[in-house]
Amino acid sequence: MTGRILRTHESVISAHMGDQISENLIRRINVTRKIRYLVVYTNWDQEILKRQKWIDLCCWSIIGFSVLYFGAVCLKLLIR
Repeated sequence: MTGRILRTHESVISAHMGDQISENLIRRINVTRKIRYLVVYTNWDQEILKRQKWIDLCCWSIIGFSVLYFGAVCLKLLIR
């Protein structure tokens, strides 16, 4: 009884993994097409320049949080 259950689960898992691989490949192709459309047919470079103030703020805040985090971690390591 137990052997049949395991065999059933193994066949279901292998079929499911095969479906995931093909779905991941399809997703990558769709992402590539979206990026290509974005670069070729839109004026993304001008949109970035319009929002440069907010992008700079986000980048500086990420840098600040990382300095705080790694500074605390390094300080703990030096104290030990």
